[in-house]
Amino acid sequence: MSPVLDYVSKTNAVAERNLRTTLEGTRANLEQAGLHHSYWPHAARHWCMSYSIDQDPERTSPWKLRFGEDFKGPHIQFGARIDYWTGPKNKPKKGLKFDPSSNPGVFLGYAIHPEFVWRKEYLVIPLKEAMEKDFAEPVSDIRVFNLSLPDTGIQFPLKGKYNAIRQGLYLGYGLPSKDSEFDLSVFDAKPIERVDEDQVRDEVSALFDAYGIGDPDRDGPGPSDPAASQPGGVREGEIVDVDVEDEIEMIVVIDPKTGKTIKILKDSASYCSASGVKARRYKGSSKPDSIPSDLWRDASKAERERAKKLDLLEKAAKEHEDARARSEKLDKKVERLESKAKPKPPSPAEEDDSDHPPAMPVISDSSSASDKFVHREKNSMTHE
Repeated sequence: MSPVLDYVSKTNAVAERNLRTTLEGTRANLEQAGLHHSYWPHAARHWCMSYSIDQDPERTSPWKLRFGEDFKGPHIQFGARIDYWTGPKNKPKKGLKFDPSSNPGVFLGYAIHPEFVWRKEYLVIPLKEAMEKDFAEPVSDIRVFNLSLPDTGIQFPLKGKYNAIRQGLYLGYGLPSKDSEFDLSVFDAKPIERVDEDQVRDEVSALFDAYGIGDPDRDGPGPSDPAASQPGGVREGEIVDVDVEDEIEMIVVIDPKTGKTIKILKDSASYCSASGVKARRYKGSSKPDSIPSDLWRDASKAERERAKKLDLLEKAAKEHEDARARSEKLDKKVERLESKAKPKPPSPAEEDDSDHPPAMPVISDSSSASDKFVHREKNSMTHE
């Protein structure tokens, strides 16, 4: 037996043949059911399940080899018309009291749980929603426990709509036929009209001239604008280019899809920085922002609980530091205000002037000798 070589499909014929069989079965399921290509995951799972439970007299089914008995559920084709029952809890509230308890639907497959356990659950979509919605718009599947096939046998209700859209047969699906009197030219593609920039500029200039916008000499000189004379001044109502990054704080992260660095809002409600990697922030999620999504998905329950506790401790420590910083800032502000409110102490020069009496007048040297003699005589007479 020849060894299997990497990236050489001819050396791995068994796996390649199984892959081709699965692709052909998936393609046949979509074509048979008349469903859009977006339903290929359901079509592929249904084909694999059908191959496993098929009871062929010439071989033992894989289901019997795995579980020791044949599959006990019904073998329903993909996209077949069925009637399903959702139960009283999931029954639509808009329904009337005496409406049928079952709803028409389309069969998509079997709901398989881990370890390939089937708990008698089926996947269906409502037939009404599938017919009303656009062909490319998928319908959410529903898990049900009870369903039944109609008495008329196997039917594929979406096949007609699929053929009409695929082959261009519009009649009966909300679009007029080619033989009708309706003008089909409204559905034709229209050429893109080119906008003449010069013509638009001339029309705008004409409007500005008509209303005197941008012409200061039309109504006489206006009042002087001090902002216009200053460098960098802005007039009232003038449009100014503002750099968004100067007002909104951005952070640089790595995009996991492209591997390149991009900028996101620091306080974005949709994305966050998980250890430098761009991660989506889901509403109600308990995942800490510091942990990437891929690590969180692979973590066990105990690891997740431990990570959440550590995140709470880090948030509490950060809040404590922020509160202490705010308290210190407030204390400094209070001290600064108190220091401004206290009266200033007098200077030493002011204290000397208040304690000592004023000095006697000093006679200048320029006075005559007779004035000095008269002064001394007055002083002697005063003492006697």
